[in-house]
Amino acid sequence: SLWSKSGVHHINKIKTQSEEILLCLLEID
Repeated sequence: SLWSKSGVHHINKIKTQSEEILLCLLEID
């Protein structure tokens, strides 16, 4: 349970970083 919880947190972290990168690319364009 604890492992899957940290796994979900890790995925959310990656998703947030990806969205931030996309926003930066949109701002540049």
